[in-house]
Amino acid sequence: MNKLRKCSCCGKMTGDGGVLCTSLGALSFYYCKKCAETGQEPYNVLVSYFANTKWDDILPYWQNIIKESCRLHCKTVEQFEQDCIDFMENCKHWSENPW
Repeated sequence: MNKLRKCSCCGKMTGDGGVLCTSLGALSFYYCKKCAETGQEPYNVLVSYFANTKWDDILPYWQNIIKESCRLHCKTVEQFEQDCIDFMENCKHWSENPW
């Protein structure tokens, strides 16, 4: 029997997935089978990756992934954009006050 783990994308507890590398970089997360098969990515990784990119500059492929991630987390694209702004503000704060 597989150990139950929380999917990094949809948050469901499942034993049918595995630890895989994200397509956005050299980071690994636990993906359930459905999220792995449909190309989903963890929401916070999407926020940090696209935080400095305007929505219209994101390729349609990634826009669809982001929209599905928003749906999984009960968020809108507008909330995703605000999360990106907040992420950049936090980065600015930490770069000015590292300790």
